[in-house]
Amino acid sequence: MKKLVLASALLGFTLNAQATTVIFDDFDIGHGPLNIGAGGAQSQDARLTNPAVILGGERDIRLTVTTATGASTDALAEAGINPMGSQLSWSNSSGAVSWVEMVYDGTTNAHNAAGPYTTTQGNNIDTDGLGGIDLSTFTDFFFNVTANDDANDFDYYFSVYDTSGASATFNGTNMGNTGQVLLDLSNFAAVNLTQVGAISWGFKGDGDSIDIKIDSWGVVPEPSIMAIFGTGLLMFGAMGYRRKEKGESA
Repeated sequence: MKKLVLASALLGFTLNAQATTVIFDDFDIGHGPLNIGAGGAQSQDARLTNPAVILGGERDIRLTVTTATGASTDALAEAGINPMGSQLSWSNSSGAVSWVEMVYDGTTNAHNAAGPYTTTQGNNIDTDGLGGIDLSTFTDFFFNVTANDDANDFDYYFSVYDTSGASATFNGTNMGNTGQVLLDLSNFAAVNLTQVGAISWGFKGDGDSIDIKIDSWGVVPEPSIMAIFGTGLLMFGAMGYRRKEKGESA
């Protein structure tokens, strides 16, 4: 599937929801594998930088196991063109509990941890890291679940920060489904969506086995417009774009 991917050069510009959907990360830029097992609760971090294709130029990601089984792999998370086919893959062994969190707040600081799953790491998110992008003309966040091999539920959240430091968090549950998940931006009324400075989001298992893949996330215009364009979405950057080939899910 071919898509035009928005460059992170859009920062500081107004995004036009009437024109198109905007992808903030298509997981072309790889990391991992983050692999945790045969031990107690622990975390692993990765920091991926690419100004062309990641919102704010950087993805900070953390994989944490909170309930371990002693297996060689309790949880694994990796992304990239090879071997994941430009997708983020997260798996969790039966009996283990893990979560994945990603932070997009520019490139000025080290890995951050914040959100409803974080209990031990400090919150050092740069709430002005994205420079105040305007999401007010969009209707929804989205993420695309391309595979859920075990068809089990998982929880997810999105947190949005504006440049004044205000924040809002929404928690949801995916009931073992695949396809596009939409999250209405009206859930973030507590922040100024014309001045967004950072976004974090993540997902968490409940002890069941998990094996999912996500190929992109971003913001969408009216769902009716999405239906017209289907999966061949056009994404225009403020200063340019690049064309890429998306891999198929396993």
